[in-house]
Amino acid sequence: MSKLDEMKNSLDRIEERELAPECVSEKSEMMMELDKLKRTFECEVENAEKQRNQLIGKQETLTDAEQLVEALTVLIGKGNVLLSDAKADPSSYASTAELFEHPLKDAQMLIETASTKGIDLSQLNDMVRDAKCLHTQLVRRKDLWREFVIQRDMTLDQLEVIEGPLREITRKPVRPSNEVLLDLDELKMVQADVQELRQKAAELRCLSEELDPLESVYADVRFMDTDIEQTQQQLGDIMQLMDTELNEESVIMGSLQDMENDFHQLEDKVPSATNNEQLSNVNITLAIIIGCQLFHAQLA
Repeated sequence: MSKLDEMKNSLDRIEERELAPECVSEKSEMMMELDKLKRTFECEVENAEKQRNQLIGKQETLTDAEQLVEALTVLIGKGNVLLSDAKADPSSYASTAELFEHPLKDAQMLIETASTKGIDLSQLNDMVRDAKCLHTQLVRRKDLWREFVIQRDMTLDQLEVIEGPLREITRKPVRPSNEVLLDLDELKMVQADVQELRQKAAELRCLSEELDPLESVYADVRFMDTDIEQTQQQLGDIMQLMDTELNEESVIMGSLQDMENDFHQLEDKVPSATNNEQLSNVNITLAIIIGCQLFHAQLA
């Protein structure tokens, strides 16, 4: 019980019949004054309590803001180191970006709450701006790395598919020219696929540049370029060899056809041969033609 209440109770216990008339009026005025003082006091206490709560709330907000500034400062430092690390683990882009999400969300909510209370959090505002910028970069790196892995694996799979026909054709034994022509047509299709691979390798190179300075992606692209270059070189060598052999066979077959025509002409002349010299020439020519036919049979 407050002093005002005690004073009011003391006055209230005084019987008015025991007071002089002028004192009754004075008692009434004193009671009214005490009520007024009590209301004023209670209002002051309420205002003081309100100010106290506001001060406590402000201090809690400033403390929370300070903790968030410290947390974001650490994350920004970690993120900057990761983005500039040439030997970084690319999977760290995603995990590090996730670390920013809760502090940024809490900071944004705290800033909005503080603004309604008139609390200045300019330092936290600046830190949130920097953290959001870095978070965006990390998310971008994460997406680029994921795209790089997808494109790299698809290109490697396609390269493996292309190398299959090459291995199969190089292992084939000697075969008729019509089969060689079929293989050559297949290799021409493979050649078009290799050109497509070179385009994909160029796209991978662009992705690796966006992931700069990450060394692992540059290494992957170099290995990819080397594999494609070797495959293209092997393909070109095989096609050139097959084309050369087909041309040589065509020349030989043309020569054999000419010899066969000559043979038929000689056959027509044999009955009219009348002396030994003519017969000798015919025999020599026949021997040459037979030898060529045997050679042709071996080629077939």
